[in-house]
Amino acid sequence: MTPAQINGILNTVTGSSAIEEFWITDSAGHAYLTNTGIDFTFSPDPAKQPQASVFWALLDGRDKIVVQEIRKRELDDRVFKYVGVAGVDKPRIVQVGVSEKNLLCK
Repeated sequence: MTPAQINGILNTVTGSSAIEEFWITDSAGHAYLTNTGIDFTFSPDPAKQPQASVFWALLDGRDKIVVQEIRKRELDDRVFKYVGVAGVDKPRIVQVGVSEKNLLCK
C-alpha cells in the first residue's frame, strides 16, 4: 500500500473510534504516516520537544513501549494522552493520541 492509502485507512479508524491521531515514523523520526496532515519529525532533544522527545527511546531501542501522562502538547497546547510502541519491522515510532474530550478521566 502507498502512504496515501495507509493514511486514508488511519482517517477511517479515527472517524470511528476514540483514537484521534496516528503518528508513524520512518527510522529518522519523520512521521510520514499520519491522519493529521501535519509534517512532524520527532527530536531526541527535550529542550526542543518537551512533550514529544520521550518517544525517541522507541527509535533508539531503549524502550519498546512509552505511555505518556495526559499533558499539553507542544504543537498547539491541546491536552492529549499519547501511547507509542517501537516498530516491529524497523526502528520507528508507532504512536496513537487521544485528546481530553475522549478520555474518561478528566
